[in-house]
Amino acid sequence: MGIVKCPSVRDYWAGTTQQIPMDLMGFNQFLQIQKYIHILLLSPVSPPAWYMKLEPMATMLVNSFRLAYLLSTNCSINEMMVQFAGRSIHKVKMPSKPIDEGYKIFAICDHGYTCGFEVYSREDGA
Repeated sequence: MGIVKCPSVRDYWAGTTQQIPMDLMGFNQFLQIQKYIHILLLSPVSPPAWYMKLEPMATMLVNSFRLAYLLSTNCSINEMMVQFAGRSIHKVKMPSKPIDEGYKIFAICDHGYTCGFEVYSREDGA
């Protein structure tokens, strides 16, 4: 939805776009998720202010990743990009990459499985 723009949310399920997620999730299910999931900061945490609202969910994801998968000795640290074309001092531009502009994330991966990640900020350097 962030890449292919449609006039209304329902249009994504109308079959006019080739979107795999829409084949896997019904429109009503999407509306329920959109209605009931809200990211809210309950207590002060240490990450940079721009990342605070996502920090509780990110920590929960990383903890779940660690419980679900045991790293082998052959793991790697990968660089990922989340496409973002808006205005932000935290986005990174990398013209030679498939996603040339967005938020950079460093992830520790093993055999295609992401075991942990850290969001990079151009301003903070971490």
